Parts: sequence; C-alpha cells; structure tokens
Amino acid sequence: MTGLAARTRSGWRALIAAHRPLAVLLPASLLISWAVVLVHGDALPPPANTGLLADVLTALAGSPAWQLVWWLWLAGALVIMEPLARRYGVTDLAIVAIGAVLIVSPVSFWAFGWAGTNGPLIFVGALALWLASRYADGRGSGWWLVLCALLAGVLGVMAMLAFLLALLLLIALAVMRREGGLQRVGFAVLAVLASLVLPVLGAVLGLGAIPGTPPVPGGGPLGALRALSRLFDSIIEVGLHAVATSVTGLPNAPAYLYQPLGWVIIAGVVVAFLQARRSRPEGPLAVAVASTVLLAGPLLLLVLRLLYGEWLVIQPAGSAVLLPAFLLVGGTVIRNRASAWIVICWCGFLAVLDVILAAAGTR
Repeated sequence: MTGLAARTRSGWRALIAAHRPLAVLLPASLLISWAVVLVHGDALPPPANTGLLADVLTALAGSPAWQLVWWLWLAGALVIMEPLARRYGVTDLAIVAIGAVLIVSPVSFWAFGWAGTNGPLIFVGALALWLASRYADGRGSGWWLVLCALLAGVLGVMAMLAFLLALLLLIALAVMRREGGLQRVGFAVLAVLASLVLPVLGAVLGLGAIPGTPPVPGGGPLGALRALSRLFDSIIEVGLHAVATSVTGLPNAPAYLYQPLGWVIIAGVVVAFLQARRSRPEGPLAVAVASTVLLAGPLLLLVLRLLYGEWLVIQPAGSAVLLPAFLLVGGTVIRNRASAWIVICWCGFLAVLDVILAAAGTR
C-alpha cells in the first residue's frame, strides 16, 4: 500500500511538473467563471450572437446549465495555449500570467458568462494558431487547418480573423526563417476561404444575425473619403483597442481597475514586434500578430460590405478571437519573474473583485 501511495504521489508530481501552469489555471478558471455565472443572474443583457447558430445560442444564453458548460471553451483555450507558449519560448511563470489575464479579462466575462458565440471564438483563435504552428513544424496536415476553418464559420464571419492570423504566421515563417513554402501558405489561404463558406451561405439564405450595426450618419467627408475614413476606424475598432478597452458588465465595476490589463495586452504586442528577430522563435509570431492588428479591421469591413451590401460597425466583443494571440506574444516579452508576479497578483485581485461585485449585484 505504501509503495502504491508513493507511486501515486510520484505520478501526480510528474503530471504537475509537466503541466505546472495548467495545474494552477484550470481550477482557478473553473472557480471564477462558475462563481460569476451563478451569481450575476439575468440582470445583464447577453451580448449579441452572430453566425448560423445565432438564434439557437440566443435561446440558450440565459440557461444556467449551458452557462456552466461554457467554461469548457475557456479550459480548452488554456490547454491549447500552454504548448503554444512553450513553442514560442514563454516561461512557466509567464504562462501563468497570460493565462490569468485571459481568465479575468473583461472580454472573457462577455465570452464565457453566456452560452454565446464569443466563447467558442476564443477557443477557435487558440486552436487555429496551434494548428498553424504544428503545420509549420511539419507535425500536422494543412487539411486540419482547413477543416477547422470550415467548421468555425458556423460562428460567423469573425472566425475568419483567426485564420487570417494563421496565414500571416505561415508567410512570416516562410520569409523570416525560410520555413515552409508556397504549399503551406496555399493551405492557409484555403483555410481563410473555407472560414467564409458558412457566413456566405447565411448571407445568401438570410440566416443568422448580421454581425454589426450600420454606422451613425455624420457630417464627415463624403464618398470615397468617408469609405477611407471607415477603413482607418476599423483598425481601431477590431484591433488592439477593442480588446484592451472592453469593460466588464459587473455592476459598479470600476473600469480603471481593469485598464492595466489593456496596457499589458497593448504593450506586449508592440514590444514583441519591436524586438522581433529572425533568429528568435517568437519573431514570426510577433510580426504576424502586428500585421493582423492592422489588416483585420479593414479586411473584415470589406468582407461585410460584400456580404451585406452596407458598411457595418463591428461589435468589439467579436475581436475576442484574437485575444489568445495577443496574450501569447505578450508572454514572450515577460522575461523576469517580477513582471510576471505583478501581472499574476493584479489578476488575482481582479478575480476576487469579480466574485464580490457579482455577488453584490444580485442583492
């Protein structure tokens, strides 16, 4: 019995040693997400859903059972982000830091607090990056990336951004490190197109919700200048600004306490891009993420124009699909333990605050 107990302890220690960040993050994410789901009640309107599943998920959004199950998308994103982070040179403590940001981010509040499309979008963002990285390393088939893109299209046109990032990553690897080639880039282009199959079908058949609202008319420049102005605005609406400035829906939550998370996300992407080098494993990822920030908004705006015949203002919560990539590149610049602990401690404070505010809001 003693030998069995010793072997069991040894097995658990080996598991924790191999997956130390997950051993901390998964229980914490379950505790925090379930506490918020169980106590925030129906006082807050759920975010709008998009894609072919919009009506189904809107009907399920307020169901407590489905809200609890939706934590699995967060757990899946954390599980995928760990090997991704190791692949790009992120330390264990930095993995805990970026995982903590994902758990307490206001974007995650809207994504996992309701059974809507934003939770799966965050998971899809992590999965697409993982599949593209494995394909670049010669450990997977490009067809998995295409299949994932096709299935992700059921969540709406925002899923395209995950595969745009995968495409730019494979291009960056081919150019910066001479890894891959036209065949791999071709599969990524096919994945981007596959992600649009179901959104196009929905637009043609009139199924699902339109993923945005028409802009408020103003007295600005007319014609081509107005269209150009919207292209520039879309960079802000869909890029870093949308994710970093999102606020939690908890009652009486002071926005300024969550703002440092936005600074961490923005600083991580900018610094990683400035430090990008061909010789570093994270260099191509940093270039790909920075390029996606600039291209995602205008490309999405033009795609929506072609699909629905009008300019649409994108809902910022849909940019959650890019959050895993933003956090991964941010993790690559956390080089010392002190910086990681500052992020972890601040996220821990926000986690406690979330639970307290959620409980107080139901009284």
